[in-house]
Amino acid sequence: MKKTLIECLGNVTDYRSGNGVDHKLIDILVISILAVICEANYWTELEALSILGRLGHLIWKLCLMLLST
Repeated sequence: MKKTLIECLGNVTDYRSGNGVDHKLIDILVISILAVICEANYWTELEALSILGRLGHLIWKLCLMLLST
């Protein structure tokens, strides 16, 4: 049976701890892999990809709300 990317990365142990952990490890890993696929070369490009992903998610939720009314 094929696994999704999130299922495969879900078994990675997160050794980070403390107040400095702002994001889930799985989110960081998936965004990093997508950035590599998109040929991102700098951290700023990875950050831009993550911002666009969040924006896209919000737009998708808004569209679903508008369609359900």
